Amino acid sequence: ITYCPDAVVLASSSAVVRLHRILPGDWGIGFGIRHSEYAKTISNVASVSIERYWSDYRFVYRLRGGKADRTDVTLSHELRGDYYYKGDSMVALSIADGTESEQLSQSNLVSTEIKSLSIFGLHRLGRHWSVFWKLSQLRQGDLYDSKGAGIELHYRF
Repeated sequence: ITYCPDAVVLASSSAVVRLHRILPGDWGIGFGIRHSEYAKTISNVASVSIERYWSDYRFVYRLRGGKADRTDVTLSHELRGDYYYKGDSMVALSIADGTESEQLSQSNLVSTEIKSLSIFGLHRLGRHWSVFWKLSQLRQGDLYDSKGAGIELHYRF
């Protein structure tokens, strides 16, 4: 749950619920829903995923469906592959394609095509410390292209 009462672009409040179940035969299934409230609109996104574990690898397909006020229903697909090494350290590749709603201003929402590519990872430095890193690129229709890189230091209690 998040709360940011003076948000302009970000949601003023948001809540997420995710359920995940490991199934027999190294399969998994997940369901999620996110409800976000903005200054002049609301957005709901639901997702379903199926995953398969094989040796040190995990493969995921995720379908997301979204609906914001005054926009069409949007659908996007994500394919992701993870490689686990040295315990739970991992590197992943994610590719997504579909449509999403984008807020241009407080009262203007549009649905656009999206295409994204990300590579990211988590490397354990010890029992408590790890480093998370990410390289990503997103094309949001004709509105913009976004490229980014990030690194975070995590401490686990």
